[in-house]
Amino acid sequence: MSRKLGPLLVPLLLGLTVGLAAVAILRLGGAAMARVQVAASDLLFLRAGGPRLGARHPTGEIVLVQFDPRSASEMKSAPSYEQDLAIYRALLAAGAAVVADTRMIADASGAEASTARPLLDAMLAINGEGRLLRDIWLAGNWPAEMLARYRPLVAHNIINMHANADSFFDTRVYPLVVAEATGTYETLPLLLARRAAKLPPAEPQETLAEMKRSGVIAAWRASLPGNVHLPAAMFVDAADAPSDYQLGELRLPWYPFRATTPTVPPAGYWISYASVPERYQRISYVDATRPESLAKVKGKIVLIGFAAATDPTSETYTVPTSHDRAPGVEVAAAALETLLAPRLTRALPRWLLLGTVVLLPIVAALAGGLLRPLPASGAVASLLLLFLFVSVVAYQSGWLVDVIVAPVAALAAATLSGAERYWREVRAKSRIVDLFGRYVPKAVVNQLIQQRQADALALGGENRDVTVLFADIRGFTSYAERIAPEEVLRQLNSLLKIMVDCTFAHEGTVDKFIGDCVLVLFNAPLDQPDHVLRAARTAWAMQQGLANHASGLAVGIGVHRGIAVVGRVGTPERMEYTAIGSTVNVASRLCGVAPSGKIIVSDDVARELGEHFLLEPQPPVHVKGVEAALATSIISGPLKAGMMKGI
Repeated sequence: MSRKLGPLLVPLLLGLTVGLAAVAILRLGGAAMARVQVAASDLLFLRAGGPRLGARHPTGEIVLVQFDPRSASEMKSAPSYEQDLAIYRALLAAGAAVVADTRMIADASGAEASTARPLLDAMLAINGEGRLLRDIWLAGNWPAEMLARYRPLVAHNIINMHANADSFFDTRVYPLVVAEATGTYETLPLLLARRAAKLPPAEPQETLAEMKRSGVIAAWRASLPGNVHLPAAMFVDAADAPSDYQLGELRLPWYPFRATTPTVPPAGYWISYASVPERYQRISYVDATRPESLAKVKGKIVLIGFAAATDPTSETYTVPTSHDRAPGVEVAAAALETLLAPRLTRALPRWLLLGTVVLLPIVAALAGGLLRPLPASGAVASLLLLFLFVSVVAYQSGWLVDVIVAPVAALAAATLSGAERYWREVRAKSRIVDLFGRYVPKAVVNQLIQQRQADALALGGENRDVTVLFADIRGFTSYAERIAPEEVLRQLNSLLKIMVDCTFAHEGTVDKFIGDCVLVLFNAPLDQPDHVLRAARTAWAMQQGLANHASGLAVGIGVHRGIAVVGRVGTPERMEYTAIGSTVNVASRLCGVAPSGKIIVSDDVARELGEHFLLEPQPPVHVKGVEAALATSIISGPLKAGMMKGI
């Protein structure tokens, strides 16, 4: 059982370790890690120039009227209140559902000195059924009845307040509520969403009650220790457990943030930015009263604002859908579009996020550790593609997904597991080379290991020109009868070791041991153009090495060259690499007639050795299995000093 689980255990532990490390990074990374996750998500789902897998067409319910560079060029100055009022009248008369001007007016003067009062009075005169709104901040010292009179005209595009202390999220989380001197009110997108759903605006007490029920008040209290700016009575009976903020039938999942002003409770909803900004219907400010432009606004929500290039406050924002900075009116449009579609976004359950971050590396590690490199790469790629597909579906279904930590952890786990597997295979091959190399040269073993398994295990062979060497220990049988078996084995191993060492020194292949005889091949399985010379040098080295052996025994050696069938014989369960044919038989017969301590070679071998060894021609010999007598020679020694030092 342990052997079966062994290959699974290491990649499983590696994957688990990487997954837990990724979980630790998520938990310790804080806001910095959240920024990385959101930036990666933006790049994949929303960013201009990217695949935009999360993009959607706008609902078509919003029209933007912008004071753009063409308007600035033609008008030569910023719009006046009179020009604004003329556009309001024209848009409402053309059937706009709501006209909301996001260009903020901040009037800090008293009611009598106010320059905005004429505009407010004129807006009241044309504010049919509450269809005209503007982002106006009035001083708190105005009479209460006057503030109440003008309050129906006010809707704050609170993005202008820089509510989020982490600027990266300035345009990602839109505040739900804003506090004024007269009470707490929902921000512009929520107010317009109520209007689109034909719901009345929420009164301050209704808004406050919803803030208490949903836990927004609790988040507000936690962000302002001591509550020095707010009356303590606001926080009485506030629920601590957060729940969705109710907007008609919409349930808004909200996110806390670090507010920088006491007028903005630190709770907002995630802006989806699914609608590509350039697809919004747009009208230039100078064209807003023209018939062809007015024909576009019937039944629409019209947002009025500056273009980024002409905003006199220079309050532009980084948004995920564009490389260029966006004006406040476009952020408000994206926030409103989120509610109209609706495309509300929730964070993944913690258990699901962390479970994915742990599980994905485990699966990737198992693929990398159990499969060969190419199938493993395909499996990991398929896993990541499946994760991408699920992420796209989840994102389009309104979930904030992690597309950076889990995939990176999976790749890391697969890489580590694959590297560990490679290291294990290298070690295993090294052991095979070391063990099998005791029988054949390591070069032969390496060649076999590099072959495909099917090729390495296939039975069969090929015709090769080989040189075959037989070396037989003379008188060993009678020698073995005179001494103890343990000593016999020790002396035999000592003799064989010398012969094997000599063989390996010249890269011969020890085919087999036949009792006290050794069969050696040259030019098989590796190509050796000088295989005859190698065989002769091996034979001479054997005789020199055994000349003064403690046992007093010597060997007779026969060498022959010719064609033999070389390959694997036997069964798939038990096979042997060997050479078969008359060439092997002749070499064996020559060994049989070789004198003790001598090397006898056939004429086919002798022809290759004339420039390297002294040869003593011998009378032709008859060997079993060969009709004609064979010309033979005995090797007397090398012709040149030092020629036995290597090839």
